[in-house]
Parts: sequence; C-alpha cells; structure tokens
Amino acid sequence: MKIGWAAIAATACAFAQVRPADIVKLPSRPADARESYGPAPQQFGELRLAKGDGPHPLAILIHGGCWAEYADFTFFSNFATRLADDGIATWNVEYRRVHEPGGGWPGTMQDTGAAVDYAAALAKRHPLDMRRVVVAGHSAGGQLALWAAGRSRIPSGSPLHISRPLAVSAAVSIAGPPDMEAMLDHGRKVCGDRHIKLFGGTPEEVGDRYKAGSPHALVPLAAKQYLIYGARDRAVPRSLFGAYETDARHGTAKPRVTEIETAGHFEMFVPGSPGAEVVRKVMLEAVSAGGR
Repeated sequence: MKIGWAAIAATACAFAQVRPADIVKLPSRPADARESYGPAPQQFGELRLAKGDGPHPLAILIHGGCWAEYADFTFFSNFATRLADDGIATWNVEYRRVHEPGGGWPGTMQDTGAAVDYAAALAKRHPLDMRRVVVAGHSAGGQLALWAAGRSRIPSGSPLHISRPLAVSAAVSIAGPPDMEAMLDHGRKVCGDRHIKLFGGTPEEVGDRYKAGSPHALVPLAAKQYLIYGARDRAVPRSLFGAYETDARHGTAKPRVTEIETAGHFEMFVPGSPGAEVVRKVMLEAVSAGGR
C-alpha cells in the first residue's frame, strides 16, 4: 500500500528535516510506572496505561539509533503517550547498546528479549490483555522488534535461545532493517560499524550469530508482521529488503507492507503529519488483529 502526500506537498516540506533531537522535544505525559527488568542501569522500561478499566492491548516499544548512542527510550515518549490516548498501553524499553558495557553481542538482544518477556510480570499487576501484545520498533528497533517476534526459531546452541519466549501477536517494524546481511554495506554509511558491533563481526566471521539475530534468518514468523517504510528514507531504504519480503510471505503470517510516499526516516513520528496517522492506523490494526 502506498500513501501519497501529493495534495499536501507544502506540509510535507515542513517535515523534511526532522531529526531525533526534534522528536524527543515533543510533549509526553509522565509514565505510570518505571520498572527494571534486570540489574543493569539500562535494563528498565516505562509503562503508560490507557484510560479505563481494561484489560488493554500492550505495545512494547523499542527505540532505534544504530543500536548505539544516537537515541534512547525518550525517542518514543511522545509516541507512547499518543498510543495510550488511543487505548493502547505501552512498555517503552531501554537496553544496553553497543557502546555500553554489556552491550553488543549478545547483550543488546538478550536485553531486548528480557524486556519483552517482562510484559508477563507487568500483566500480573496491571490491566493488560496478553492476547494482544504487539512489539514495535523504529530503525534499529525495528530489527529488534522483528527479531523478538521470531525468537522461538533461534537455534538451541545460540546464547540468544530461550525455551519459552513470550509469544507476541504482531510485530511492527517502522523503517527497520529486517535483513542484517543485506544491510551490511549500506549500514556503514549510516551507522559506521555499529551494526557490525551488534554481532561482533561480519557474516563471514560470525555467521552463526547472524542466523540467530537477523530476522531474515528466522522467517517464517508466527506473529503478524507490519513493515512500514518511507519512500524517501535513505537510511533504511526498502529496496534493500526485497528478499526478506519474498521469503516472509511463505509463512502463514504474511507481512503487510506500507510505504509512505514522501516520508523519510523520522517524519512519521511528528504528530499531525500524514505519516504519523498511517503509523497510528497500523498500530490500531495490529492490536485489533492480535485478539482474533
């Protein structure tokens, strides 16, 4: 599906130079709870509840930033607030990144998995509908979101393998790379070597790690998949991932791909932009489909 902004080109121009620093300045309401899912300082998340008695669907949010210092959990604070206003509780998580002690391989992805699994503990104390749990991420967080949805297929010999990962009903990747091998050369222009540090080497050097950590290696996923791209995104262009889209369609949960015609990498998080409304509708569809 393509979403065109031709009729509002002037509005689109206003969002052309959006950066993460602009996103974190957007208003948000305080979290209802901040909890740790592990002992490291970065192993925590913020829970925002929706209004009403519930139980409410839950969106687990994973920020991007090249798996490194370019962004943190505050990138999603405004988005989390808007989702809560739409009746979706949010668990906005932080994790150890590649520039921090314990980050990289395997800590960054182990943290992501632990943060996702912690939703089960949250549901014991808060009105959350565990039949409708969606994991969503932007950019590097999109890779982590798809990976989290495919953890049941990780080989048993991998340090990322656990016997019973939390089953999520859907995964939403917003401008995320679903194939880390396809992203290898292009990623150097965007993230330097940070995407390689995530695995501790290239596919030639540590191929087993890519088989356990790249979403493409884990298809078909049982969870529903929603892939959102900006047609003007030069950081994570959809054109790199045709093989993933083809292979993912072989499973029972075929991905729905949405391309926002005039969006770049960040514009879809600006409230009032057409891209933001597209992402909102996809999130509402994802949580609705999860309960069926």
